[in-house]
Formats: sequence, C-alpha cells, structure tokens
Amino acid sequence: MKCLNSRMALIDKQGQPLTLEDFEASPSSEFHDGLAEMAEGSLYGYIDTAGAWVISPQFPETYPFSNGLAQVGWPGKHEWAYIDKQGKTVWKGTDTCKYPPF
Repeated sequence: MKCLNSRMALIDKQGQPLTLEDFEASPSSEFHDGLAEMAEGSLYGYIDTAGAWVISPQFPETYPFSNGLAQVGWPGKHEWAYIDKQGKTVWKGTDTCKYPPF
C-alpha cells in the first residue's frame, strides 16, 4: 500500500493503483492471510488483494488474520470474538475482569 493524498491505496507490484475506492486504513493495514483491515467511518472490515470487501465494516476493533482467524471486538461491551475469512464467528467471549479505576 502507499499513501495518496493522505488516504491509503492498493497498488500492484509495479506500483500502479488497483482501486480508488474510499478506504480508510486501519493502523495495521497490511495483508495477512490474503486480507487487510480497512475502515469505513468508525467501523472496520476486511478487503482482499483486489480491493473488494470480503467482510463488510461492522466491527469497532479488528486485528490481522492469522491461520485463517482474526480477532474482532466491541470494547465498550467488553466482548471479543474470533471470525473466519467469511466473517462467521467461531468463538465469542466476554471480558469479565474487573479493572481498577484510573
């Protein structure tokens, strides 16, 4: 990826843009397992190397894919899940830890 006008664009191996869709990159917008995290507004989803949404933006927090799974979360609800490359939840949990006030 390279930055064009303070936006991220997908480029091919020769440096040519693959798509001009209006993506916002996440802090770790790199491809892992063939998918990269991208934002639309305040929600994140995943795109493939052609720049098409594979998992639509629906998560407040995402992490890169690894071995076919990615962690996603809803921090305000203290909920986390692992999804597969089709966006199906394979495990979901709730953080029940009691954190000290700061």
